[in-house]
Amino acid sequence: MQPRGFTIVTVGRTDKSDHDWVDVDHYKIGYKATERLIRLGHARIAHLTTPLRYTYSNHALHGYRDALETHGIGHDPALEIECYLSRKTGADAVTELITRGVGPTAIFCGNDVIALSAMEAMRQFGIRPGPDMALIGCDDVPVAAHVGTGLTTFRQDLDALGMRLGRMMVAKLGGDAGPHQQLIDAELILRGTDLPQSGGRAV
Repeated sequence: MQPRGFTIVTVGRTDKSDHDWVDVDHYKIGYKATERLIRLGHARIAHLTTPLRYTYSNHALHGYRDALETHGIGHDPALEIECYLSRKTGADAVTELITRGVGPTAIFCGNDVIALSAMEAMRQFGIRPGPDMALIGCDDVPVAAHVGTGLTTFRQDLDALGMRLGRMMVAKLGGDAGPHQQLIDAELILRGTDLPQSGGRAV
C-alpha cells in the first residue's frame, strides 16, 4: 500500500511489492554463479548466504538451488550456511564446513565480505582459494581485485540502477501510473578463484 499523495520508487523490493522499484537480479546471480562452477566440473558446491531475512538473499538461494536442479545435482542442506554481516562470518562458515567434513570443492558466497573472510580461513587450513577450492563472491568491492590472484565476483552496475531509478521517478511525477518494476543484471568478473575441479582438495 502506498500512502495517499506520495510517489514511491524504491531500490530493492519484497516478494509482494506492488509499487515501483528497481533491483539487482540476485536470482540470476545465484543461478549464474552456481552454473559457472558446475561447468568447471564442480558438483559439491556450498552456498554461504547473506542473512535470509533479506529478500535478495532468498532470491540468490533459489537461483543456486535451481541451477543445481537444472544440472541434475541433488540439493544438500549441509552445504548451505546462513552468514551474517560481520568480518569473520565467512571464516566461521568455512571452519564449519571443514570440521563437519561435508566435502565442498567450490563455494558461492552471497557477498564479498563473506568471500574474503572465507578466503582467510581457507588459507589457515592450507587450502588455496582457486586451485584447491573454487570461490565466487558478489559485489566486487575494491579489494576483491587485489587479494591473492583476485576474487571472481559479480559487479552490480549501480550507475545504471540509479539512472533507471531517476527515470522512473520522473515518469511517476509526470503522471505515469505504473507500476514499473525493473531488474538489473550483474556482470561476472572473472579473476583467479573460479578454477576447474582438479581433484586436488575437498574438505
